[in-house]
Amino acid sequence: MSDRTKIHPLTSTRFIAAFLIVLAHSAGPAPFGYQFSLMTEFILGSAGVSFFFVLSGFILTYTYGQLETPGDVRNFWAARFSRIWPTHALTFLMCVALLPAGEWALGGNAVLPALANITLTHAGIAVPRYYFSFNAPSWSISTEAYFYLLYPLAAAFLARRPWAPVAAGALAVVAMIAASVGLDLPPYSGESLGRVTSHGMISVHPLARFFEFACGMCAAQLWMSKRQRVDIGRTVATALEIAAAIFVVSSVVGFQYLATALEGQLWPDAVTLWIHFGASAIPFAVLIYVLALERGYLSRLLSLPFLVILGEVSFAMYMLHQVVLRVMGAHGLVAPPGYAWPMFALFCVFIVGLSYAVWVVLERPARRGLNRLLRQKPAVVPAS
Repeated sequence: MSDRTKIHPLTSTRFIAAFLIVLAHSAGPAPFGYQFSLMTEFILGSAGVSFFFVLSGFILTYTYGQLETPGDVRNFWAARFSRIWPTHALTFLMCVALLPAGEWALGGNAVLPALANITLTHAGIAVPRYYFSFNAPSWSISTEAYFYLLYPLAAAFLARRPWAPVAAGALAVVAMIAASVGLDLPPYSGESLGRVTSHGMISVHPLARFFEFACGMCAAQLWMSKRQRVDIGRTVATALEIAAAIFVVSSVVGFQYLATALEGQLWPDAVTLWIHFGASAIPFAVLIYVLALERGYLSRLLSLPFLVILGEVSFAMYMLHQVVLRVMGAHGLVAPPGYAWPMFALFCVFIVGLSYAVWVVLERPARRGLNRLLRQKPAVVPAS
């Protein structure tokens, strides 16, 4: 493993992705009263999560590379657990303390979902009462945790056959779609909360989402091998950055329209779900690759210190926002008519401030402390 400098534009993009998810999750009659079409909510929410998965594959490959010894693997897992679990545990406890017990597992018995949730294994159980238990956005952190388990093996293959993880991810998608269709799994609905669903198999399960993570890994490997040979000026680099951003937006919107057009026809529900949630992985990888070059004005803008700080606190914001929204709903806090957007702006200020506090008070200290506790201690060589 290597201690590499951060790529600031990519840190800032985390905030943009998290904000899109917050915007999507805040829509509805309450608490703010602004509404989006289902298509727009899909575009905002699914794009943000998919981008996170691709970005995670890129950053981990850049930061850690191939893990060569069992000690490297242990230290990698210790670092990743220390990164995500403290804030996850905080939001879990907030749900227990602040929300009615009936909401913990979507109205079902919460004992086993609680065990799966606190151990970050719930995304591997394609049952809504498990993967949406307690703090619902934590399903994606659980999916990430499975990626961390797979990373040492995937990185070993990446070093020898760069496209192997992407190929394995694509095969996993095909297998999960085939399983969903073959088992005739029901879609997500109020009647299927206690059953394995096609939604859980395709949009949540780590095997179905690994393709996105692997695209990020492959992009990082290609970027590390080519970046020193990329000789372009700032104007050309800026044009490439803008073109990559347009490519992403048009791809995300286009795939959502394609999936919607295919729904209700001969195409299985599992296929359209994957188009909704995972088909934009390659455009995201292209954008991340171009921004990581840090040659254009867009990447320069994204390197501004306050944007980088927002990127640092984005994980806490992502984990906290829905808990706060649900607490507001439980207490009947609703924006007065005509004040939807001003109230949402105040909510954003509050959630960013709370996230910054959690980042400073909990996330960073707990990460350092847990990492020291869990890492393999260097062997002591006796004096001769």
